[in-house]
Amino acid sequence: MKKSAALNIIDRLTNMHVAMNDVIRAIEEIEEESEKKDMRRAVAELMGRSYTELLAPILQQYPELDPDADPHDVEPDGPLSPSQLAMVEKLTDEQIEDIDNSLLESCPDRWRKVAAVVGITMTRYMKDKYPGVPDIFYAQRVRALVEKGILESSGNLDYMRYSEVRLAKDKSES
Repeated sequence: MKKSAALNIIDRLTNMHVAMNDVIRAIEEIEEESEKKDMRRAVAELMGRSYTELLAPILQQYPELDPDADPHDVEPDGPLSPSQLAMVEKLTDEQIEDIDNSLLESCPDRWRKVAAVVGITMTRYMKDKYPGVPDIFYAQRVRALVEKGILESSGNLDYMRYSEVRLAKDKSES
C-alpha cells in the first residue's frame, strides 16, 4: 500500500471514530437498558474491528503514521554504534549460529513481534553467554533469517516493535 493511501485511510478512520463517539453519546439517551447495551456492544465491535482489521495493519507497515505513538518510538532501529560493531565483529561464526538457533527457538509457528523474539532470546538463552551484545544485532540476525527464508515476516523489519516474524511454513511443518 502506498503511504498516501495509508494516510487517507487513517484520516477517514479518525473521522469515523469521532462520529462513533457521537453515536455513543446518542445511545446514552436510550432509556431501555438492554437496547442501550446491545447498541453499545455493536459500536464497540465496529470500532474494535476498524482498529484490528484496518488501522493496525497500516500502522504495522507505517509506524510513523501512528498519531498516538511516542515520537521517540517511531524511529527505525538504528545501526550499531562503533563500539557495538566492534563487539559483534568479535563473534565467531559458531557464536552467530548459536544466536540464530536461539532466535529460532523463540519463534513459534504463529506471528510474534520481533521485539518479543529478541527479548526472549536475550533473556532466556543469551543472558550469560554473550553479555553486552545489543538488541539491534539480534534484530539484524532476525532480518538475515528472513532473507534466508527460514522466517517469514510481516510489517517493516526496520522497526522491531512494529514487525512480526514466524517460522516459515515449510520449516514449521517439517
